[in-house]
Amino acid sequence: MQKATAAEGESKHRLASITGNNKKKPVTYAFMYCSSPSTQRQYPRRLKLFFDFIGLEGQDIEEQGQALLDQTTQDPAWANQNVMMYLDHQRQRVLRKEITAGTLRTLWRPIKTLLLILQTHENTKKKSWEIFAFLC
Repeated sequence: MQKATAAEGESKHRLASITGNNKKKPVTYAFMYCSSPSTQRQYPRRLKLFFDFIGLEGQDIEEQGQALLDQTTQDPAWANQNVMMYLDHQRQRVLRKEITAGTLRTLWRPIKTLLLILQTHENTKKKSWEIFAFLC
């Protein structure tokens, strides 16, 4: 019974330390919930494609993630517009048969994960993620 309590305490401590740093490392914070090592490896690469597409400034993915978080906090509609624009661009690529529909889903998942985790953490009162009800 004490092993479970110690493990829970360690888990809570880990979560608290990452949560405290989430303002500096939002991508790491969001993807720590992914259990598969391949998911943890691939999601940041796919997310980087989105960040570059929408033109987020930053030298690395964490800085770009922070820029996304800051911009979304200031203007929630901005995130919706950019996600829709990116997904439409990828959908056009599906129609031109450059990528498959499965690849489109694969490109969408890390964006969805990041935004949902950060939204949950920030516990914002604004209903800015109507897109998820439509796409999920």
